[in-house]
Amino acid sequence: AEEQESPDGRCIRRSPNKSFSSPKPQDAEMDLAYICEWEKRPKSNHCPSIPLVCAWSCRNLIAFTTDLKNEEEKDLTHMIHMIDTEHPWDVYSINSGHVEMITCLEWDQSGSRLLSADADGHIKCWSMTDHLANSWESTVGCSVEGDPIVALSWLHNGVKLALHVEKSGASNFGEKFSRVKFSPSLTLFGGKPMEGWIAVTISGLVTVSLLKPNGQVLTSTESLCRLRCRVALADIAFTGGGNIVVATSDGSNASPVQFYKVCVSVVNEKCKIDTEILPSLFMRCTTDPARKDKYPAITHLKFFARDMSEQVGISLFLFVLF
Repeated sequence: AEEQESPDGRCIRRSPNKSFSSPKPQDAEMDLAYICEWEKRPKSNHCPSIPLVCAWSCRNLIAFTTDLKNEEEKDLTHMIHMIDTEHPWDVYSINSGHVEMITCLEWDQSGSRLLSADADGHIKCWSMTDHLANSWESTVGCSVEGDPIVALSWLHNGVKLALHVEKSGASNFGEKFSRVKFSPSLTLFGGKPMEGWIAVTISGLVTVSLLKPNGQVLTSTESLCRLRCRVALADIAFTGGGNIVVATSDGSNASPVQFYKVCVSVVNEKCKIDTEILPSLFMRCTTDPARKDKYPAITHLKFFARDMSEQVGISLFLFVLF
């Protein structure tokens, strides 16, 4: 392998191109593009955040979190790092300003803005300055004091594309994809999508913040249902009709996975949230004694995609789909 040095002194080993012949496509091997050896930092000062939070944007920018230890003050600085996958040896770091650990990171549909949320209920919106991937600032945000955020998402802008598999080899990009009818979560006068985000807290609250064209932020908070309960896991998806679906779980396999429909509107210049409980999901391991002890807890709860509210994946140590 050939070694090269990056502008900041890091060592990059590139593997020479190799060709492989195989009788079966599934046996084909992949070439190693490069190995990036990161600068070693003292373990006493730099450590992974727990839990590690990571998000990948449509611009191939990766955001992830770490914690920086301060030996003098004996506290942690919660950092957000940005990496361009085309130049992974260049890292831009941000002091997030979050007091508690960061629990969620979420890119917008353009890949130029990033939401960060923490265990104290604070949400910050980071934007590129001058369209530079190494320059970020936080100008707006919201908070649900003392209520950790467990799920976070931008509102859907109504843009959804479908890939035509039979035309995947076409040279014209327009022939490969087509626009799918999909309604935004909320529209302004004239049908323009309204920007904003939605978050779910550990106590069962849903909070929505709307970004008005004049820069004003409208925020409203509502309970998912009358009987609030602890939410250990949650995820957010969108329907083609403009509604929002929230899935929640308390982490126990003996409890059902709850689904809620959330509708957002603006009434008298105020954000209004309406919630409706949907049919719940009971897993087989809650009724089968042989499986009940084998899968004691739910570890992950995710929709397959933000715009596919009808399909959800649930992990109980082993990945089981329902």
